[in-house]
Amino acid sequence: MRYVSQFQMFRCLRSTAIQIDDKKDLKVLRTVNSDFCSLLDPILFSTIQIRLEDTKVSDAFEKLKVLSRDPSRISPHVQKLDFRSPVNSQGEGNGLMKTLGLQKSPKVQKKASLLLLKAIQSWKNLCVVNFRYWNDFPELWRILESEKIHLQDITVYFSTDQAFLQYLASYSGLVHLRTHQILYTRSSITSYFLTKALPKHTGSLQTLDLYPIEEGSQWSFGKHSLPILSKCLELRSLSVCVDADDIHAPNSKEDVVTMCLNLAHTLPRLSTLTIDPARGQSKRFPRQRTCVPDAPYRAHERKTYDEIVTRVSNFKPPLASKTSTFEVIIDRQSYKIQVDKTSSSGVVAAYRPIPELSEIV
Repeated sequence: MRYVSQFQMFRCLRSTAIQIDDKKDLKVLRTVNSDFCSLLDPILFSTIQIRLEDTKVSDAFEKLKVLSRDPSRISPHVQKLDFRSPVNSQGEGNGLMKTLGLQKSPKVQKKASLLLLKAIQSWKNLCVVNFRYWNDFPELWRILESEKIHLQDITVYFSTDQAFLQYLASYSGLVHLRTHQILYTRSSITSYFLTKALPKHTGSLQTLDLYPIEEGSQWSFGKHSLPILSKCLELRSLSVCVDADDIHAPNSKEDVVTMCLNLAHTLPRLSTLTIDPARGQSKRFPRQRTCVPDAPYRAHERKTYDEIVTRVSNFKPPLASKTSTFEVIIDRQSYKIQVDKTSSSGVVAAYRPIPELSEIV
């Protein structure tokens, strides 16, 4: 009966979304039955969420203090880290941080960083990281590399420093990589990613998102990224940005959208290709401090979206790919190959928008 009751308890816990709401939860765990703890801990601590917003800083530090204790019974169960640093809506700061409305808060970040680094060394089963940190954090990636903690799922915002890329190049087996709002970096950094880091994961990568913060960098899709992306044969989802200056006549060899579609048709497992325009350069379209796009920027983005749609709609798929099942997503609209057998020029295959369910009804 004892084992039956434990199994029922386990199923009950699995069916409910249990999270640490405050420090009292951690204290209560020390007073309950040890068997109950052994069932609860793997569920309760599988995901660690750290929020450094102003209203939750004290709670975040309390969690980090508990997690950084050594030894810790929590450590073996941690599989996912969701870490976010402060955002200041007042737009204080200098340079890019001021433009984006982000606050560095060095004291808060330094204190949190030290506690996190101490804790993460013992998280040997960590495999997923969602990292929204507005400054470079090379120490994190160096510790992961030195402790041989090989992540399978990484989401990063802004932070694409050399230490991060060296960490990616130190192992194989990454399955999902999402990089959003990549800061404008030196071409050598991008080159290292394409030639040293990404090749280590071509046999395992299933999701790849590359979103630069603005156009004009090699993080945007182009000829330079074709060779390595064509080797990622396990990709199911590919999301890229293209620069407006690289869009040329439909189906031309120079057109970046055509290059992207041709690449997609060589990836056997691909199910979703997302193409977005890279953000207009701030020098060309100055943005407000709160990062709200002004009219010229919106017009540039809309025009680029229209040009992408035109290239996709006029794309001539390879003969062997006319029955391809993957979809192309542009500005949240899905497109799939449709065959027109009634055309005067014979059987014609082309990408056409998929009606939304509400439109069909």
